[in-house]
Amino acid sequence: MTHKHTELIKVLSFIFPKANPDFDRKIDLVTEWYLEFLNKEQPPTREIGVNDERQIIMKMPYKRNCGYWTDNNIELEEISKRFNIEVISEETFEEMWKSWGDSN
Repeated sequence: MTHKHTELIKVLSFIFPKANPDFDRKIDLVTEWYLEFLNKEQPPTREIGVNDERQIIMKMPYKRNCGYWTDNNIELEEISKRFNIEVISEETFEEMWKSWGDSN
């Protein structure tokens, strides 16, 4: 990689910031996603990523992170066509959301 190429990447990253700068490296570690939908015709509003050890490793949108699913224009119907889904309660989602805080 040439020096000019490296500079270009730095400049482009500055001009077009990453959508999830704190979590981009962790997204591939997510084995389960928990998504919150306010209605079926809109994309998810919040998301929680869990790893293979059942640990929450990210929640988004959070601080400067837009989200993986929340930043896409995909609705519940489309997600359910592509993936196996399981509905959880609003209370369960909220407990999970609150359990992952700034110390993680």
